Amino acid sequence: MATTLASPFRLRNAAARVRERRLREAAGLLLNYAGIQVVLGVAWDSTWHYSVGRDTFLYVPSHMLLYTATALAGLVCLTLLLAETLRYRGGGEVHEGNSMAILGLVRAPIGIALSSFGVFTIFIAAPLDNYWHTLYGAFLHVSSPFHMMDVIGGAIFFLGSLYLWGALAVDASQRGDPLAARRAQWGEMIAAALVLRLMMALSNPGLSVFQTLSVGGLRFMAYPVLLAMLNTWMLVAVAEGVRRPYAATIVAMMLLLFEFVIQVFVPGAVRVQAAFEGREFLSPMLIPHFSLQRLAPQALVLIAAVFVDMLHRRRCAETRSPVLTGVGPALVLWAGGSVCPLSGHVRSLLPYLPAGIGMAPLADASHAILALLPALGAGAASGLLGYGLGQVLRLNPR
Repeated sequence: MATTLASPFRLRNAAARVRERRLREAAGLLLNYAGIQVVLGVAWDSTWHYSVGRDTFLYVPSHMLLYTATALAGLVCLTLLLAETLRYRGGGEVHEGNSMAILGLVRAPIGIALSSFGVFTIFIAAPLDNYWHTLYGAFLHVSSPFHMMDVIGGAIFFLGSLYLWGALAVDASQRGDPLAARRAQWGEMIAAALVLRLMMALSNPGLSVFQTLSVGGLRFMAYPVLLAMLNTWMLVAVAEGVRRPYAATIVAMMLLLFEFVIQVFVPGAVRVQAAFEGREFLSPMLIPHFSLQRLAPQALVLIAAVFVDMLHRRRCAETRSPVLTGVGPALVLWAGGSVCPLSGHVRSLLPYLPAGIGMAPLADASHAILALLPALGAGAASGLLGYGLGQVLRLNPR
């Protein structure tokens, strides 16, 4: 009799787990899609502003691409917040072990909580950024206040998606479901590639307005230090947290693919938009076009990712120092990143930067040499951060 009663209960419990997993996977897929659309919209919008100028706040193709993606992400987060809360209060498959309380009012996975906060930050930043540009003009680099607010919101949003897929991978591993685990791993890697794309964008001022930085009277090249600091942690986190061989290399290949698609799509979209609106480019040098040179930083990250995977496998076998896993790729990023600010392509565009943008002194070979120790130090710290995040991704079921 006990067995007869227990079997339907187990079946209902298993069906509830399947529904919960599918709901979260669907949310993760939509968040990753929205993230890809955001990356494409940001690339289109920034290229338009740089080469043509600003447009209205609404009814601009690149803006609409951004806003619809953000709205989709917000709708997904809101829907899952409500659904998870109702399932928790109804005694379903949502419980303390696979969700968290938010302000004591709702329940959701940690990833959805993070993504919700990130989307909310972007929604707040968008009108404030438009007002800032109305007051001070169009040509302000990424370090302007509300650009940084957008970047922070986007980073939290992408990390939320990474956390969501990481928790799904942990759950699938605990249940012994290899197919679900593989799906979650690919979801993790796509989310990680989106984070890396954002980190690459944050590194770009080191190619233009901040080619050098001065600390304690010592001036060094900024770009290789930024590359080591902003990219190493995610490569290490992926190698440590995604339970798949060569995960960091796969993520870096995705990053290179993203950039290739952007370089194919965005220049044509900007030229078509300019022709349709009858707008003139600010300079013939600023007319966007496909350029293999623009793929060089992403190719450099790919080489660093190969080193991360190699060092991670060796560290697992022989040593437990995540610092080594960070210093190795940092050395690669320093070597390759030192060349980029000195390239003829970058130098030829600097005279066409819009007026009003303050620039640090341009970099030379001596600044690159002085950047070696800061880059290695940044890589070591970034590797430690990535190792900690990777451990969370391996263990967190919520």
